[in-house]
Amino acid sequence: MYWILVIMAAIAAAVVALVVGGMVSPREYRVGRRLTLPVAPTVVYALLDDIVRYDDWVGAPLSLVREDGAAPGQIALQVVDDDTGVQRGWVWDVVGSAHETSPPSTLISLHERGRIENPVVRFFAALLGHAGGTERTLQRLATHLGHAGATIEPCT
Repeated sequence: MYWILVIMAAIAAAVVALVVGGMVSPREYRVGRRLTLPVAPTVVYALLDDIVRYDDWVGAPLSLVREDGAAPGQIALQVVDDDTGVQRGWVWDVVGSAHETSPPSTLISLHERGRIENPVVRFFAALLGHAGGTERTLQRLATHLGHAGATIEPCT
């Protein structure tokens, strides 16, 4: 009979730990990742600028809206995951090599910002790291451009 109370207490303690852990985790996050590909910057920019074709390579159903105020060479988007309703912002930076190279080289950066209201989800996001989605998006971009397995690095 006591084992039922022990199990119930353990479940309650786990739920309290998840909620408290989420409450002390920050609601807002920012993460940046980058990779360099031997592809012309004009090709990369054209692909990222065509928000209608993101479904071809992102691998998740997204609603994208262009944000105003992006700097030259940047693409700023408001992203909504159609399955979960999660909203976040993406800013793409596309920079070609400073000198003529053969083949061309392009540095692609993706900066993501978001806000997580649910404390349980926030706890797991903080525990697992916020960069997972950003890294998957960059990896899918590299694969779509024919460079699967490209090295992704953190950036500020």
